[in-house]
Amino acid sequence: MGLALLAAPAAQGQPSGPGVSGAPPAGGAPPPAVGAQPWDIPENADLKPPPPKELHPGLSGKRLLAQLVPPLPAGLPDPSPDPHNLEGAWVHDQMLGFEFQHDMYDNPPPYTARGHKLLARRVKAQGIGKPYSNAAALCRPPGVLWQQEINYPFVLLQSKDRLELLFQDYHGRETIYLDPAKAPPADHKSYMGVSVGHWVGDTLVVVTKGMKIPTLLDAVGTPASADAIITQRIRKVHQGHWFLEIVTTIDDPVYYTHPWSLMQTFAWRPDMEVLEEYDCETQIGDKSVPADAGLVPEPPEDAQ
Repeated sequence: MGLALLAAPAAQGQPSGPGVSGAPPAGGAPPPAVGAQPWDIPENADLKPPPPKELHPGLSGKRLLAQLVPPLPAGLPDPSPDPHNLEGAWVHDQMLGFEFQHDMYDNPPPYTARGHKLLARRVKAQGIGKPYSNAAALCRPPGVLWQQEINYPFVLLQSKDRLELLFQDYHGRETIYLDPAKAPPADHKSYMGVSVGHWVGDTLVVVTKGMKIPTLLDAVGTPASADAIITQRIRKVHQGHWFLEIVTTIDDPVYYTHPWSLMQTFAWRPDMEVLEEYDCETQIGDKSVPADAGLVPEPPEDAQ
């Protein structure tokens, strides 16, 4: 799904829970003139992406989600009752959000002028058929929030000193250090950043910073700078079924006037703990698809 998803976002539809993106509009602006380029975006530009192309024609977003996350089979074990034990297999059980148009309180993200212009340029590039490339299209780790958002399972392994999240898609891995003394040094940089967590009651509070490059929070291009601080509050909940609730707060003065938060849920899925193969590299080398997946390099922000 990886490269096709990036080149033609939105077959999965909109997420169903609070704090995640709304659906793309049914209509859209008239097509731009031939040769138009995504520069000089006015401050009041529409930030909504163009109508989605279908990755699976005839298959609605809800039906696709039902295929990726079918009902939990009966008779499977529950997770540990210990709220500090998060081990096991989990999967995002809301429809994939291709653009975070609202926070968890249904407010629009608080963009700075720079953030608004950057996202509007990315939306416009997509609308004229020239979507920009990104880390995931190059089989690089796509960042914490995007990695978790995809509707593929991850397995969480836990020890006294750290948690390891192993994701099916993009060969992803996220390490959460519970002992700050064992985390990489403060000047260490990586695509996923450095995540350090501590318990506050039954909630694991994880702070991620130290990104190697600016990252995208979603497939459309909601931005986060390399200096962004991402805080996630993770707790295990039972409300008829077991799930993880993750509230993510993005603190990034480069692109946002103040911190803002999203909420996602991840269902307990012990039947998915054996992860299927995901070969991004072969997909890039597949001669039956464009080598760049239809994406183009993104120019510098100050390009005109």
